[in-house]
Amino acid sequence: MWILMPAWVIFIGLLSCWQVSAATIGSTSHIPVPGFPDIIVTTFPLPDKPKGEPTNGNAAQLVSLVDRPCTNTCSGVPGWGPNQFDCSTIAYSLYSTGGQAITLSPFLVTEWSFRSCKVTVTNQSPVDSVMTNQASVAAVSEKLAADCNAGNNAGGGLCLYQNVSAAVFVQHT
Repeated sequence: MWILMPAWVIFIGLLSCWQVSAATIGSTSHIPVPGFPDIIVTTFPLPDKPKGEPTNGNAAQLVSLVDRPCTNTCSGVPGWGPNQFDCSTIAYSLYSTGGQAITLSPFLVTEWSFRSCKVTVTNQSPVDSVMTNQASVAAVSEKLAADCNAGNNAGGGLCLYQNVSAAVFVQHT
């Protein structure tokens, strides 16, 4: 796999492997990409979504998205999707940290932006938290970017996880 990656992608992955992580709510951080704009990482709540309470006496759960199947769908304005190589830059940076955990409370979003690509993980549950890791997000976003980019006349895409209110989006910034 390393042989197929451009040298600058390998370099930024090695350079920034300690820097990629989910941010604190409402914060923005930057991951340097030598010679290019930074990857911007932002975590924020979905607007106007009040946190709910578990029903029927059930406790809120922490649901893992790692290795959970999801259904890919391309959407958006044809030809306006992200550049696949911009999405790959985000994915390689996420891969470099491997299993670093990402936990999203109810109605919370984390997104990574680089040039034309935005990768977003969202928890749309009013009660349960979701947990994934950066390698899992990278794998899903790479597949979406390959299938739903501007070169394939798509406008981006999303992967909806089965039986969970969570998704990964890839779209043009």
